[in-house]
Amino acid sequence: MKTIRATSILFIMALIFGGGLCATVNVDLSKMDSKDIGALAMTIYNKRYAEHLNRAELPNLSNAEKQDLQDLKGVLIDIYPHIKSYNTVTDNGFDPSAADRQALMNFIRNYYYRE
Repeated sequence: MKTIRATSILFIMALIFGGGLCATVNVDLSKMDSKDIGALAMTIYNKRYAEHLNRAELPNLSNAEKQDLQDLKGVLIDIYPHIKSYNTVTDNGFDPSAADRQALMNFIRNYYYRE
């Protein structure tokens, strides 16, 4: 009985959090708090990194799929320093650079909804 209750509570929390995450992306990103943008960008980065690893292990990928994986790998390599820099700066209570903020906002817009 306790397991069912705990599982139900976790499921409801996941729905609430997931719904909140989707709603956050639908708002104007320029009005989001800096820490929220950094956290969202890292979440998306981790999800896309896991996707890349999983897809790279698939046998018999087409050339288009291989190219898509290479493109995603390039994006992940390029964006990671921006995410780290951005989060380090905001964690220390400072404002991130405009270039890092724009890079993260573009990454969120381009890769949050990608299937």
